[in-house]
Amino acid sequence: MTTEQLMERLAEKLAITAEALEELGGIVRVLENRQVDLSVLRIGILPLLRKIAYGQLLPGLVARFAGKGQLLKYVQNLAIPDQKRLLAGEKMRVLLLGDGGTDALMVEPERMTSKQIMQVFDDHIRDDGEQRSWLEDHRKPPKPPEEYTVDIRRGGVTINGKWFSRADLAALLARLG
Repeated sequence: MTTEQLMERLAEKLAITAEALEELGGIVRVLENRQVDLSVLRIGILPLLRKIAYGQLLPGLVARFAGKGQLLKYVQNLAIPDQKRLLAGEKMRVLLLGDGGTDALMVEPERMTSKQIMQVFDDHIRDDGEQRSWLEDHRKPPKPPEEYTVDIRRGGVTINGKWFSRADLAALLARLG
């Protein structure tokens, strides 16, 4: 098969997977309406199937992001119109804060870092203002400068209030090779 044929086949199978997930969601709904205890099945995907069953989650989104656990954790709580945007392949705006101001990137959700996923998604897709606020709240505080004092008489150094003898320092330096 050519690459193009394989890509078409992959798309077909993903569509079939989405259809199967939708059917599984319907089965879950019927069984739960019959008050069948599904916990005995130990199906890890059961919470997602419930959401699919009740129209809260698009099955295609589960098929598309199945290997992206953190991303799926966030996008499953989005409103259906936002889920449709992601399913259509829309890139997400990711705000960047720098010393000189702000900038933004357009990123495919599958290529987002863990931090970007948390920054962009909540129970909705955050706008620039919300992302800026999130970034500011999660900015790492600057490390306090290390304070040290060399004590020649005692033969060692105090670093941030902790004493290191000449032997301690030699042992630490020996680790460096």
